Amino acid sequence: MGPTLRLPVKLSISAVFFLIGIVCPAGSCQVGGSQLSSMERLTLVVSVREVSGQPLGVQAIVRVSQELNGGDLMQMTREGAIASFPNMSGGGYEVEVQATGYKTAHERAELVGGTSSTVYVYMTPEGAPDATGPVDQRSVMTPKLQKEMDRALEAIRDKKYDEARKHLLLASKMAPANPEIEYLIGMVDYAEKNLEPAAAHFEKTLNLAPNHEKALVSLARLRMDSHDYQKSVSHLETAIQNNAKNSQAHLLLAVCYIKLENFSKARVEALATGDLDKSKVPPMHLLAAKTYVMENNLPAASVALKTFIREFPNDKGIAEANQILENIAKASATSGPAASVAATTDLAAGQPSAPLVIERPWAPADIDEKLPAVARDVTCSTEEVVKRVANRSHLALGNLERFGATERIEHQEIDSLGNPGPVKSRDFSYMILIQHPNPNYHFVEERRDGEDSLTSFPTGLATRGLVSIGPNVFHPLFARDMNFSCEGLGRWSGRPAWQIHFSQKQEVPSKIRSWLHHGKIYPVPMKGRAWISPNTYDIIHLETDLREPLKDLQLTREHLSIDYGPVRFKQVREQVWLPQSAEMYFNFSGKRYHHKHTLSDYVLFSVDEKSTISAPPTPSDEKN
Repeated sequence: MGPTLRLPVKLSISAVFFLIGIVCPAGSCQVGGSQLSSMERLTLVVSVREVSGQPLGVQAIVRVSQELNGGDLMQMTREGAIASFPNMSGGGYEVEVQATGYKTAHERAELVGGTSSTVYVYMTPEGAPDATGPVDQRSVMTPKLQKEMDRALEAIRDKKYDEARKHLLLASKMAPANPEIEYLIGMVDYAEKNLEPAAAHFEKTLNLAPNHEKALVSLARLRMDSHDYQKSVSHLETAIQNNAKNSQAHLLLAVCYIKLENFSKARVEALATGDLDKSKVPPMHLLAAKTYVMENNLPAASVALKTFIREFPNDKGIAEANQILENIAKASATSGPAASVAATTDLAAGQPSAPLVIERPWAPADIDEKLPAVARDVTCSTEEVVKRVANRSHLALGNLERFGATERIEHQEIDSLGNPGPVKSRDFSYMILIQHPNPNYHFVEERRDGEDSLTSFPTGLATRGLVSIGPNVFHPLFARDMNFSCEGLGRWSGRPAWQIHFSQKQEVPSKIRSWLHHGKIYPVPMKGRAWISPNTYDIIHLETDLREPLKDLQLTREHLSIDYGPVRFKQVREQVWLPQSAEMYFNFSGKRYHHKHTLSDYVLFSVDEKSTISAPPTPSDEKN
């Protein structure tokens, strides 16, 4: 084995999979919820929606079948893209939806308690690329490719666009499927006003990465330059679906809606811009007031303008607001047409200049920097979602006692330019042992290659329990230390998902996460967002960040991203959602690191099998 990086730190996570080393007093850790008996009945409501979260605009065929009893029920959607199935019993259901112009969609639903249950199904248009999660802009690059990219970025900063293009074209030959290279070539063309070639590169970027936020916004700008505002709207709406906190996209969308004379939508986007960018609050409120004028709604315009004058008395737009009010007063006094006021109102919106964005992110954005968009007409109960997730995790893991997987751990150091270094890796036979002393708690042990050792990791950094944080966040023992907020019905990888934001309470130390460094334990105050299936209440995805930096530990950044997926064991009737991968990005003692766990080939062991397992075979040509 070659030299390895030895960090003077071991990362320890105190709760592994469900609980580790924690014994709950009888009743204190109970989780559960009302289950539907075989005699009770409820109404199953299927809500069919676009991937944006809005109700589907065409009629759809909905088929529902119960997993145990079989037999299909079929209905057409009615007003609001809803199909209702009354008198349904509890249990698992398969839902299939078909609609003209859309791919067939499937969802699994779990019906428990209450009088009705809503299943959400998102439909993807025919020909559209398969849905993916957010774009990972930190593509793996060879040293030679990194060198060309670094030279290109330096040339772009110096506005030497011909030189930048030369390096980017060389890089493109080395990595033809790299969306960042295509995006940067497009930006170089855009900077030189070569609009059609720029558009072609932005389009190729989106073919490679459909949710590439910067490419969506840049292509929208380019279409606005050619006055194709309808296409711009499409790109900007997609960008906002992926990040509702993109103030630039909201502002550009307001401009487009003004050009398309859709003033009510322009008003919404203008106010959203002000909410996200405090420097634009006054001009956006003035713009919103003007949209009422353009709709000939002079009473609403007067109220909005007077509110603007009262709240922003020193803004440079005060003179213009007073002039519009004066025009409204004249029109009212002479019973003149409202359109005459609109004709004298300047509706120019402050379209921002197009920046040449060339930074290379070394880690995903903090969860509070971006807010994925949610369906505006759907509300959710935070308390209900948290309770249902805890109950689902409890039921899913309650019948498991010993299961394993093949685990691969990779570690990289990242330089100051965002370039990842060589990968140090190792494969393990990974086992989880779950003990159930009584129904009220679980005791969990984690082993690699049959051992409970911290010294077998690829480097001196040891991460334990990294992939199991999700169930613990929602378990009652830990949930009481969190502030939860359901942000609404969003999506993950094109499927519906409740978005749950959570943050560690200020007055209590973290019981879930901690760092162990030089014999001292540092509780990690965390915050995060979880994506929850609204149909089964399984955890689909989880991301966490530091609530604030740990100065004593010199830990200034730590981002976790965990993906869960369905696993079906022959011995267990229901499928169980278990971790598939977990990635960690952190800045510790002035250095940046990337740590990744990947789990595959899950297997459930019978209770009488020996728990010791050997290490997996290692190919002779593989290096750690």
